[in-house]
Amino acid sequence: MDVPIMVLRRVRASLARLRGSLRRRQCDRDILEELEAHIQMQTDANIRDGMAPQAARRAALLASGGIQQALEQYRDWSSNRYLDRLVDRWDCVVWKWSRKLRQS
Repeated sequence: MDVPIMVLRRVRASLARLRGSLRRRQCDRDILEELEAHIQMQTDANIRDGMAPQAARRAALLASGGIQQALEQYRDWSSNRYLDRLVDRWDCVVWKWSRKLRQS
C-alpha cells in the first residue's frame, strides 16, 4: 500500500510541532544556535567584502530581520497555532457530545 508523500509530510510536520511544544527550551536553544550561525556566516561574508567587523555584524542582523523576530516566528509556526486548533476542535467535539447526552 502506497502512502502519499503529502500525508507523510503532514505527519512528520505534526510530530515535529508536537515535539517542539513538549521540548520548548531545547528547541529555542537549537533555533538560536542556528540563527547565530547564519548571522555569523553573513558577518564573515560582509567582512570579506571589506566592511568593518561591527558594521558587518550590524548589517547581518538587519538582513536577518532580527533574532527575536525570527524566534517568535518559529514559535508561532512550530506549535502554538497547531495545538490551539487541536484543543479547540477537541473542546467542540466534547461539548457537542455532552450536549447530545444531556438531551437524551
